[in-house]
Amino acid sequence: MAADAEPTSRRSSGRVHAALHDAVGEEVAKSAIYVEQKKWMLGLSDSGVFEELSRLREASRIYAQIVGISEHSDPEVARRLARLRRWEIATANPFVLKLLLAVDRGSFWPRDAANCFEIIESFAVRRAVCGVPTNQLKRIFLTAAKGMPATGEISGWLRTMLADGASGRRWPKDEEFKDFLLRYRAYSNPLTRCKFILESLEDSYGHREPASHASATIEHVMPQTLSPEWRTELGPDAEATH
Repeated sequence: MAADAEPTSRRSSGRVHAALHDAVGEEVAKSAIYVEQKKWMLGLSDSGVFEELSRLREASRIYAQIVGISEHSDPEVARRLARLRRWEIATANPFVLKLLLAVDRGSFWPRDAANCFEIIESFAVRRAVCGVPTNQLKRIFLTAAKGMPATGEISGWLRTMLADGASGRRWPKDEEFKDFLLRYRAYSNPLTRCKFILESLEDSYGHREPASHASATIEHVMPQTLSPEWRTELGPDAEATH
């Protein structure tokens, strides 16, 4: 979409597992996608098969951007997609794919997609830090893909949908997040996530000369050998805590 073009209202198509035909919210196991897609295409006319293959080709190009094989042309969208990959929020991919297809067809601006990806990141990271079970995430994002509006203020819709508390949709608020973050065992979780959180905290300060994280490493604060001061700080269970 050209930078000065107005988004056009076009009907997004996409069955949830392929994000292409009319969305029905159908949950399909990864191993069954080929069989289900074949059943769908057997019911199409010759011209319909050609159109379906064209849509699959379009979706594959977008999917390559989601998984990092190629990069989206909009820098902020590309940056947000990279952050979703780092936290491994693959359960959101059906919704992300459908939204990027809609952006490609002019239904939304790239900044709308970037805002949505920031919302997804906040939702997933806060839930992880606060220990909210992850078993509902797949169904939550399938529901989002099914209900995604064709036009309008998509980020506001997504924020409301994820925060309404229904079907496991719980988005921890600031005070809860702060409380859990102070006790979050970041070093015991995947170090890639620990680094992600520390980098995000650093970047939030908006320094005039931002730090480069490319070669940064995670270092522990507690020494490998406890000093008397550290033993006093840790208390009677100093050895066990260490």
